[in-house]
Amino acid sequence: MPAGEAPLAGAQRELREETGLQAREWQEVARIAVSNSVTDELGTIFLATDLREGEAAPDGTEDLRLRWVDFNEALTMIDDGQITDLLTIAALERVGRLRR
Repeated sequence: MPAGEAPLAGAQRELREETGLQAREWQEVARIAVSNSVTDELGTIFLATDLREGEAAPDGTEDLRLRWVDFNEALTMIDDGQITDLLTIAALERVGRLRR
């Protein structure tokens, strides 16, 4: 996020730029230390719901492919090693706990 940008504003911008989606509802579900031994960077995870489609506008350096999967399939993808990104794993695990 650019300096001074609030986490929610950054999440909204990134969702719109990378997927073209906009959400009517946003819920902060977690704040995590990305690596508390190397950096003081924090990740803020939001659950975006009530989505509307729009036009994506990713950064020219990004090579993105949007793929929709069932929530349980996404959890299986963690178990299978297909999803390895820390923030994505934390987000899916946190939302899974909230759904219980």
